[in-house]
Amino acid sequence: MANNYTQFSVIVPFPENMALYDMWASKRVKDETETEDDAEYDNDEGRVDWRRDSAGLWVVSEEGGSVEAAAYLIQAYLCATKQSIVVFMSWANTCSKPRVNEFDGGGVVITQTEMFWVNAYDAINKATEAGVDTSTIVGA
Repeated sequence: MANNYTQFSVIVPFPENMALYDMWASKRVKDETETEDDAEYDNDEGRVDWRRDSAGLWVVSEEGGSVEAAAYLIQAYLCATKQSIVVFMSWANTCSKPRVNEFDGGGVVITQTEMFWVNAYDAINKATEAGVDTSTIVGA
């Protein structure tokens, strides 16, 4: 039996005003047993782990996590900490055994107000738009 994983790792810088980070982080800590150094974020899109790193907010998934939840967490962080930076996060969907078409991935560009998504299967759409007959595509 194979295991499937969704993995990502991105560090979003701290804001110049660290009080904004502290306020944002304190609202996301679930209970007294969980510290801001090792927390989870749950929303309608799923679960994602995040930690405070020396360089900033580390949003990470080692075995499984929701890419959508991570993107929304980052966007909420950018808004709460008043950062107008642009964040790029990539992800990989992997499989513990080499199974056909169980590997893909993508990336998302995140701002305070927008997200721009791309994934591995967008190549099929681009080929179709370019006039390639994808009705007989192998491997999709």
